[in-house]
Amino acid sequence: MPEKQPYNNRPLAVVEFLMLKINPHSNWEMHLLALMAKHTGVPQARMGFPPGWQSDPFWNARVAGGQT
Repeated sequence: MPEKQPYNNRPLAVVEFLMLKINPHSNWEMHLLALMAKHTGVPQARMGFPPGWQSDPFWNARVAGGQT
């Protein structure tokens, strides 16, 4: 059985949630996505990000114009 990869970027999800509570117009998640896209050599899996995490509705709903 393959080992399950942990989804350890929950602290970043908490930061995003709190940022939206503090400022509903925050674009912090767009800065995070841009930072991660800029540094493609950084092993995101070792940081706790599962493959395809950017397409998770939590992260891309507001970027695409929706709401979380």
